[in-house]
Amino acid sequence: MIGMQRPARIMVGAWVHFAGQVRMIVGVTAKSATLSDADGGQVEVPIGELTDDPDFAVVDLPVRTPLPA
Repeated sequence: MIGMQRPARIMVGAWVHFAGQVRMIVGVTAKSATLSDADGGQVEVPIGELTDDPDFAVVDLPVRTPLPA
């Protein structure tokens, strides 16, 4: 499938620096990411707006542990 894809590091559980705050990604769609808010709420941000923000950086990624044998 050819088309727009979100950057690989934008995933649920990742912590990002956006708009002067560190926020956790709590939801992702093809077009937007839902970020935790400092007040305990959530804010939906278009992926382009998120990655184009001069403050944007992925701060931490969730650790995936292997399944037991």
